[in-house]
Amino acid sequence: MTDGTGQLYNIQRLRPEHAQGVSDCFSDVYGNSYPTAFVYEPKRLIKLNESGELISIVAVSNDTDEVVGHCSAQRCYPGGSAESGLAVVKRAHEGHFLLAQMSKCLDKEVIQNGVRCMVSHEVTSHRASQVIARRAGYKHCCLALGAMPSSLDFKKTTGVVSQRESCVVSMKFLADPAPSIICAPSHHQNMIEQIYAHLGRPISFEQLPMQAGAGSVTVRFNSGWKMGDIQVRYAGTDTASDIKKSLRDLLDKDGMSAVFLELPLDQGDINDICRAAESEGFFFAGLGPNTIHGGESLFLQYVASKLDMSLFQVASPMGKNIFKYVASERKRLTK
Repeated sequence: MTDGTGQLYNIQRLRPEHAQGVSDCFSDVYGNSYPTAFVYEPKRLIKLNESGELISIVAVSNDTDEVVGHCSAQRCYPGGSAESGLAVVKRAHEGHFLLAQMSKCLDKEVIQNGVRCMVSHEVTSHRASQVIARRAGYKHCCLALGAMPSSLDFKKTTGVVSQRESCVVSMKFLADPAPSIICAPSHHQNMIEQIYAHLGRPISFEQLPMQAGAGSVTVRFNSGWKMGDIQVRYAGTDTASDIKKSLRDLLDKDGMSAVFLELPLDQGDINDICRAAESEGFFFAGLGPNTIHGGESLFLQYVASKLDMSLFQVASPMGKNIFKYVASERKRLTK
């Protein structure tokens, strides 16, 4: 049966009566292994959508009124960026290009809500999510090693992953991005320039002096994911030593597996800070949205768990270039 227009599914914004169906979709595909807990909490899904923190799109069967798919944008960045994700389609309804249809609907919704850049995290244990994201216009810009727990279970696709899951990060500008002045570490400029060209943002490099005085660093720890973040809000004379201390504090946490360091690209010379971090075992990850001020940041990573990069699957030519660069930097800096 269809709705009279020949359509098997209705693609629409989530309504409260859809929330339990979204949770059922994640249970169908992942069991109880999906690491974002609120997808199994219908009331929280409703609240997040009502507050605007989450913009959810669902695919509803016109035959049964069953929710069979979901994707969303999470307003977790400042300015006009949002994270695309929580994408799922029930296994019995695969093959109808529902993710592509939901993604198009999501783009229209977020533009109306002031979003100008979308960010996506796609796993590397299989290529399916990368291929879908690439078709939707996302472009690879970063490779985050060991970013997700090893308990993730893809059931039909790969089963339980054999090691901590790594992700390629992708971005998609929904409007032409403005030119930007970048203060990048000199030894990474070539790779950074390639990534920006791939993303379509015009840039120029300048080496402006670092601000005088103390900097500001924020540290976060996700106990469920065994992952930490060190965010450099403002770079200063004490930033390198703050990063070193923050890393040691995070590594003292039980089961810590990965730490990501965010360095701003718009605040002046970060050459010495980057090299000091690399001397502690951090290595290049790529570019991603600045989580504090807007724009983009350089991300480095410290991996405390064993990872076999030969198991990674990367779908795009640019993604493969980033993979090679990350692998070579990991080898150079973690001997």
